[in-house]
Amino acid sequence: ASLLWRTGGMLASSVARRAITPAVTNSVVSRAMSSCVSPPAFMKFHTRPAAAPVAPALSQLLPARSLVHGAMGASFHVSAVCQKQVYVGTVLSDKAAKTVIVSVIKVGFHPFYKVRVKKRRKYMAHDELETFKIGDKIVIEQHQPINNSKRKCWLATGYADRAKEAELGPERYAKIAEINEQKKAKKALKVEARQASIAAYLKAKRIRKKEEKRKREMMMRAEDARLAALQNR
Repeated sequence: ASLLWRTGGMLASSVARRAITPAVTNSVVSRAMSSCVSPPAFMKFHTRPAAAPVAPALSQLLPARSLVHGAMGASFHVSAVCQKQVYVGTVLSDKAAKTVIVSVIKVGFHPFYKVRVKKRRKYMAHDELETFKIGDKIVIEQHQPINNSKRKCWLATGYADRAKEAELGPERYAKIAEINEQKKAKKALKVEARQASIAAYLKAKRIRKKEEKRKREMMMRAEDARLAALQNR
């Protein structure tokens, strides 16, 4: 009986893997199982469980730009188009100008020993207002390289403590917005000065070309006059 049930289960499981006619398979399975009264205990291993529902993607649950609260109480934005890496760490040093060294602890599983291991990494983050001090838990976000060393590619966005961030965050954001506006104004002035210098250079170039053309024409006229005087002699 166990052999017949095993044969019937194997045939039933092969239907999903091979293109066998359902009518023929059902007849063979029914004949193999008709001689037994009840299936053995191991038959449960041959039955395939129903497919688990597929979890929706993060981009389907979140809008294009939404506010997400991290595990450490940090609030940061997640973009469905390009998700930036966001870490929570502790400030180790603030000696450099507009720069903090942040220590981040990452927890993962060892590939061989299968145990939880901790990895400590240091990141150089940009602090525009120099508000973060040693010992503060802050949130850093991935950013394009800020200096020429290519190491400073992280931006300190705020405190990890939600209450502290709600108290001190708006004032810092207002100052940063004001500084950004000043930078934009300076950049616009530089662009205008650059465009004015380019326009002056092109104007001087056109004038110089006209003067060179006039001098060439005068030299050609003088040469023609000299040749004509020689022919008249």
